[in-house]
Amino acid sequence: KEWSIVLKDGPMPKRKNKPRKIEIESISGYITLSQFKIGDHVTMINGKKIGPSYNAERATDLMHGSYEEDGFLNVAVGNETGADSLVHATIIKPRPDMTYDEMGIIVWYWGVLCFKEIKEDSIFANSILRETDHIISVNDISADKMKPENFARVLNELPLEITIVVRRAKQRWFGGFN
Repeated sequence: KEWSIVLKDGPMPKRKNKPRKIEIESISGYITLSQFKIGDHVTMINGKKIGPSYNAERATDLMHGSYEEDGFLNVAVGNETGADSLVHATIIKPRPDMTYDEMGIIVWYWGVLCFKEIKEDSIFANSILRETDHIISVNDISADKMKPENFARVLNELPLEITIVVRRAKQRWFGGFN
């Protein structure tokens, strides 16, 4: 197997009305190249939110079933406690030779590198990524001064796994994340 993510049920929350989180227990294969860490909590798998009805076993079944059904895997972990949210999205390309144009996204530089468009039939369509997200890095390569054509070249060169870290600003009026 080219990748493995083992999930576990996190500790019981201190407050009774808070759901237990699903955590990453171990990773191997291509996933070790991502920015996932042991103990990160899983928030979404291929566009399906991991809510209170999920336990580690059910989330693992969803992860493997989604990979088989959709042909790619997108696991999102997040930390939404700060003023901004840093979101890590890992997508596994269905074929190593898949090009940037086939991936169905367009990025542009508007002060920072960000998504201009994520097409509905894209491998990114069911991910946690949004069109206004500011791209921080791709597979540990800083996107601080990266041009869109360099971003495309990086995606073309990656064999299977793409890990994109984005910054999502918190809404001023509601305190939620866009």
